[in-house]
Amino acid sequence: MSSTLPAPPPPAGAPSANGTHGVAEGPHEHLVGMYDDMDALVAGVVDLVAPAFEAGDGAVVVATEVHRRAVTAGLRRRGVDVDTQVQRGRLALVDAADLLTRISTPDGPDAARFEQHVGGLIDQVTDGGRRRARLFGEMVTLLWEDGDVNGALALEDLWEAYLREHPATLLCGYPSDAFAHDRSIEAFRAVCDRHTSVITTSVDAGDLAARSRAVALLEHERVVDRNRRSDLERQSAALEDALAHLREATARRDELLAIVVHDIRSPATMVTNALSLILQAGPELGWEETRDLLRTAHEAGERIARLSRDIVTSAELDAGSFTYDLRPVDLARVVADAVQEVRSASHRTIEFHHDLDLPTALADEVRQRQVLSNLLGNAVKFSPEDTTIRVSLTRVDEHLEVQVRDAGPGISVEDQSRLFQPFSRLDRTRGVEGNGLGLHSAKLLTEGQGGTIRVESELGQGALFAYTVLTLPACDDRQGDRQGDRRDA
Repeated sequence: MSSTLPAPPPPAGAPSANGTHGVAEGPHEHLVGMYDDMDALVAGVVDLVAPAFEAGDGAVVVATEVHRRAVTAGLRRRGVDVDTQVQRGRLALVDAADLLTRISTPDGPDAARFEQHVGGLIDQVTDGGRRRARLFGEMVTLLWEDGDVNGALALEDLWEAYLREHPATLLCGYPSDAFAHDRSIEAFRAVCDRHTSVITTSVDAGDLAARSRAVALLEHERVVDRNRRSDLERQSAALEDALAHLREATARRDELLAIVVHDIRSPATMVTNALSLILQAGPELGWEETRDLLRTAHEAGERIARLSRDIVTSAELDAGSFTYDLRPVDLARVVADAVQEVRSASHRTIEFHHDLDLPTALADEVRQRQVLSNLLGNAVKFSPEDTTIRVSLTRVDEHLEVQVRDAGPGISVEDQSRLFQPFSRLDRTRGVEGNGLGLHSAKLLTEGQGGTIRVESELGQGALFAYTVLTLPACDDRQGDRQGDRRDA
């Protein structure tokens, strides 16, 4: 479909070669034009209306406010003194929505009201019918866009009946996309049948009206086919995306099941073997042996509990159903408690240093302990037993920063980009049990509370994990309570 409306054919009663004008006689012209944008619409209306005053005709423009302003500007660019023509009663600029309300009843457009209000306007600009009228109307478009196709066709019928008794030239403009779907084909045919000409650049002005309608219908069907193909392509792309996501989800599920089975089997076997040995040997075991077996079973049980917690946390975070209870927190106490807990369970040397007079943090204490547990457990897992793990807590601008440094094998720059992804197993993890969910959960839990997490490492130089926590504004210990529960974004 063209992006511009061509000029309507000259109306009956146009100036003759000797300069005389015809009176309001001759056949009426009921034109319909399809436009792609407002510029195309305005150009077509101006081409219809601008010659009216030189030809001795009157004009009525029934349009939306935006279109009336644009048509007025276009007429002035064509040299029409709009204000003077309005004052002389030769031009009427009318709001389409207001006029539609005046001529309508609950059952739709009314013939008597149409005659009163629309006929009255045309009588005004034609001096009681002594001049021919050039009309542009958008009331049918408003009805069509509201989904009232029957109302639009009924109004077209009222126009047609009026024009048979009052010869004039009427241009009805419809946006092209109003007929862009399969369901509009029959209605489109009905619209074309109610007009004497369908304006399209595919046909010369002198072509027969029937040929114009046929070409317009072909163009409309081409637009419908194009939109149908576009819809099918979008649906196909959406289905492909959904299938890809389903395959990815299935692959992740299978991978998760494999990891869970693998990671649970080993500690579960350790728990079973330790307890079986205690039950079988009974009193024959000394206290030291019994305690070692119980410690082994306890540590294996802790591994199973951590794995279960990481799986549940990761699933909730990925689903966006996680919540945070942000409140004022003494982060130094939280870190100290977490360090002591891991130190007691692992029998490792863990040092903790922190700045004095630290501000209060705004955080979820339970989730902070989970992040610390994951980072400290990671450091214990990947650093030799005779090395020291160092933890620090300092203030950085409006944040507190927790650092956990280990003396493990380090992490290459290439691996660091994959470090926080779920199920990542890097070179430094060889020979060490793990599922990659701990650091993934730590990252999401930190970011969900407004912080950031990073890693600094080189191969052979150990690793430094650092994450930040928001501080509470000074003298505002109530802010944490105002935060309430916060859902992970």
